[in-house]
Amino acid sequence: MKLMTAFLSVLFATYVGIESYLIATVGVVNRIPQLVGDGGGGLLTALLCATAGVMVWLSPLASALTFLLAALVSLLAGVIYQDHVTLLWALGPAVLTLVNVLTLWRMRRHRSDSARESARLSNHSVV
Repeated sequence: MKLMTAFLSVLFATYVGIESYLIATVGVVNRIPQLVGDGGGGLLTALLCATAGVMVWLSPLASALTFLLAALVSLLAGVIYQDHVTLLWALGPAVLTLVNVLTLWRMRRHRSDSARESARLSNHSVV
């Protein structure tokens, strides 16, 4: 599950990063500040997603919080610059946040189940 999350986050970050860079470039060349800001928000979202994808291996909880921050940045950029595509990009980090939380929940449940099982086995061996 961690491998899938990391792969999807890097793939998403690459796509959003390239698209946002192109949007910001068009804004700079044509002197349109709204496009520059929108592209910058998308680049920040891409950077946060790539960082969270690497953090999956270290701490799923910190990774989930970083994905949540990326979704918030994308939502704010979409609302501020009135860009529907940037608003839709917030769905990617939101879904990856849910995947991370589910992974964390499964890891903790597995640890508690295995601890209960080992305690049960040690109690039977004493008798």
